[in-house]
Amino acid sequence: MDGPAQATSGDASACFPVSVKAVIVRAGRVILLNNERDEWELPGGKLEVGEDPARCVEREVHEELDLEVRADRLLDLWQFHIAHGVDVVVAVFDCAELDRSRVPRLSQEHRRLGWFDGDAVTGLPVPEGYKRSIEAALRDGAEWPSARFVPSQGDAGQRRLTRRRRTPRLRLRRGRPAPRHSPCRRGGRARHLARQARQGGSRARRHSDGGDATRPARPSVAAPAPG
Repeated sequence: MDGPAQATSGDASACFPVSVKAVIVRAGRVILLNNERDEWELPGGKLEVGEDPARCVEREVHEELDLEVRADRLLDLWQFHIAHGVDVVVAVFDCAELDRSRVPRLSQEHRRLGWFDGDAVTGLPVPEGYKRSIEAALRDGAEWPSARFVPSQGDAGQRRLTRRRRTPRLRLRRGRPAPRHSPCRRGGRARHLARQARQGGSRARRHSDGGDATRPARPSVAAPAPG
């Protein structure tokens, strides 16, 4: 939950708390939480002293929704004027789910949750700063239609974004010859031609030498005279 500011916005020495929020997109929809002011907001909470902002948003999402996420990049940083004397600096991160099969669970900090697409978010009572971050996350996610999350080699829990690559493969059916442009057929035909050339050269040498000297001559048998 967001705490109150320590000083008013008109004070030159004002010190504002920092609230770290997460944009979580699943199947083109973003998850929002309904707070006590009957407004829809992003999951997240107050940054503790000495805490890393990325680790903070991952912790807050786990506490509020029981989801495991990874903070990928900072989407926006802005000052949110909640009420008179209550101002918060909001840092919004684009977060990726490590396990999209998990069902989010609502905590006692909010009244309800929901998944909304970009068109539905525009009609909800959502602060403009949150809408700007949601629009940026949905727009950037649309640029990767063929992307998927796969486990990295270093850590099974971490995931990276990669593209699908398809390698063409030659499939031959049994009993059917390979096409002429096939490397299999080209190699077999080349070997066949080389074998024919060797056999033709040996036959030509035997004819030029008058036959094969190593082969014994076959005896001639005279045919019997007719009676």
